[in-house]
Amino acid sequence: MTHWYSILEWFCGCLFVIGWLEKVDLTFCLICLASFLMVGFDLKNHAFPLWIWTISFLLLSFTSPYKSPIFFCILLAILTEFSSLKIGSGDWLYLALVSFSADFFQLTLCLFLASLGGLLYYALKIKQKKAEIPFLPFLFIGYLCSIRMMTIFSILD
Repeated sequence: MTHWYSILEWFCGCLFVIGWLEKVDLTFCLICLASFLMVGFDLKNHAFPLWIWTISFLLLSFTSPYKSPIFFCILLAILTEFSSLKIGSGDWLYLALVSFSADFFQLTLCLFLASLGGLLYYALKIKQKKAEIPFLPFLFIGYLCSIRMMTIFSILD
């Protein structure tokens, strides 16, 4: 397990260097930092770290304006707690966090790419078909891919 801490520390260090060099904005840095921590927690415990999310949400509230998808995702998280949807409330809360830097289209693309990645992972993982899969890593990868894809598409225009 100690190698995970090394990888997490390395990624966080790289993120701070990239932020310090002003290659990315503060909102993206905070979302990625929170994502690293939440993904590590989800992989280890198969649970959503609400305290990391809360601190990150409060910090992002000071650095970015609120957008309507944030409230929509929080509402879906609350509804998920009282219904039997197959996506957890933590996943919606994570998407609310991502909504500080993504618009509705990017959010939809992120969810699509994460679902596609989760399905491929589940299909290739033949041994344990009944096992629960941590979805936050797929959401984080989907977020990074959607941000990158939008950058590429804006260059092509």
